Amino acid sequence: MRRRQLVSLRLKDIDFVSSQITLSYDGSKTHRSWVIPMHETVNARLHDLVLRSEAALGRKLKANDLLFSVGRFYPRYRMTRAGGMKAEAITGFFKRLSNKLEISIGAHRFRHTLATELCNPPGQEAPDIFAVQALLGHTSIQTTRSYTVTSKARMETLMENVRVPFSKSYS
Repeated sequence: MRRRQLVSLRLKDIDFVSSQITLSYDGSKTHRSWVIPMHETVNARLHDLVLRSEAALGRKLKANDLLFSVGRFYPRYRMTRAGGMKAEAITGFFKRLSNKLEISIGAHRFRHTLATELCNPPGQEAPDIFAVQALLGHTSIQTTRSYTVTSKARMETLMENVRVPFSKSYS
C-alpha cells in the first residue's frame, strides 16, 4: 500500500474476521478501491493499534476514525484536520531511519521489494504476476513488471533445467 493509503485507512476498512483490508480510493493513485488479504501478523498488530488508540482516546474507535494517527501517542506530531497524519510523516520516518542505518531506504522501495520477492518464489514455483498486480493495485501489468527484478538464482535454475536436444559432441 502507498503512504497516502496507509494514512487514510479507517477502522471500517479493516475486516479482522476475514483478514482483509479495503484500500479506498481516498489514498489511491488510480482513484479506485480494492481489497487485499491481511497477513495474520498484520491482523494482530492492527488489532493492537485499535486497542491502544481506544485507550489513548478514552473511547471506542468509530468506523470513520483514521487508524494511523501518531499524534494520539506522540503530541509533538501535528495531525491533519481529519485527525490523521500526513503521508510526509512516513517519508520523514524513513529519512530518519536511513540516517540511523546509514543506508538509503524509502517507503516506496518496499513496494518494489515486495513485488520482486513475490515474483521470485523459491524453488520451481511459478510466479503469479497477476496476483502481484492485484495486490499492488496496478491497472497495467507493465507497471507491475517495472517493479520487479528477476533474481539471478531464478535464472540459474531455469538454465539448469534446459535440456540439450542432442548429446553428440561436435568439435
